[in-house]
Amino acid sequence: MLSALIPGAARAQETAYLPESWDLEVHDRWIVGTTLFATDETTAVPELPRDLLWGLSVAHRWSWFELGTVVAAGLNWGDGAEQMRWYASLTPRAAIPIVDLGFLDFEITYGVGISGEVKLADDYALLHVTPAEIGLLVWDRGSWHLTVFGSFRVLVAGLRMDGLVGQAGAIYPEVTNAQLAKLEERRFGFTAGIGFTREL
Repeated sequence: MLSALIPGAARAQETAYLPESWDLEVHDRWIVGTTLFATDETTAVPELPRDLLWGLSVAHRWSWFELGTVVAAGLNWGDGAEQMRWYASLTPRAAIPIVDLGFLDFEITYGVGISGEVKLADDYALLHVTPAEIGLLVWDRGSWHLTVFGSFRVLVAGLRMDGLVGQAGAIYPEVTNAQLAKLEERRFGFTAGIGFTREL
């Protein structure tokens, strides 16, 4: 009836739209992928396959806000589970577009978070907080993305696992208590890596 009384009302109803910020199909989405990264803190006996971490990343995005998690392990799978290095993190992030050229859509993200590591070869576990994580979207093709990132982290707790895994030096005789203690004294560290993800 309104369209019959007011000229153009029907046409206005046909073209009505919600603000872009309300469009949940555009802004509310899952992002899954894989990530490869390393930290400046190696194990007591440096070994590249164990010091590089590879895993699965899952995040949920609401407009500019994202909550992401990563579960990863060292690349030394052939050495057995008792030699592995395991990692998990939870990170809220804010995303800021920095380039929008149509075919290029770059953004930068800033996050804070918490992460834990279990280093079975070195017989201890660590808990870190991350006061700053910076990510840069460097490649964007439809729903596929490539991101590089770096973070600064602080060690807040450490747990020796001698009673659970074995005494210090049992796996690597050259690892001494002094070497493990030196690693545990480190409080500040960095992480750098790359992630390949897809929006669902």
